[in-house]
Amino acid sequence: MEAKRLLCTGILVAMCLGAQTASADTASYSGAHAIPEGVGGKFCYVQVAHTHTYLPDESLQARFIEHADPGAHFEFVGDPGEYQFEGMRVEYFGPHPLHFDGSASEAEGLCRLRGEHSHLGAPASPGEY
Repeated sequence: MEAKRLLCTGILVAMCLGAQTASADTASYSGAHAIPEGVGGKFCYVQVAHTHTYLPDESLQARFIEHADPGAHFEFVGDPGEYQFEGMRVEYFGPHPLHFDGSASEAEGLCRLRGEHSHLGAPASPGEY
C-alpha cells in the first residue's frame, strides 16, 4: 500500500513539474494551485511549498494571494473546481473570510466569489463563516 501511495505521489509531482516552461520567471507556491493555460492549464496537486518556472498569468491573478512574509510565495484561494481539480473541496456560498498562513490586509482576507463555489480548505473555526 505504501509503494502505491509513493507511486501516486511521484506521478502527481511529475505531472505538475511537466507543466513547467523554460521561462526565466520562478515562483514559489504554498501548496496546490491552478496552472496557467499557457503552460498546460488544469491543476497542480503538490500540497507542500514548491516552485515552478512560471508565475500566475493575468487570468489567474485574482485567484492568488501573493505573500511577502515569511518568504515570497503565492497561495491559491480560487475555486479549484474551475480548473478540473479532482479531490476534496469545501463548499461555500457567497463572500466569506479566507484563512491562510501569511499576513495580509483585511481586503485580501475576503473571498468575493458570489453564489456557490468551493475552496481547498475549511474555515479556521465554525464561528468565522
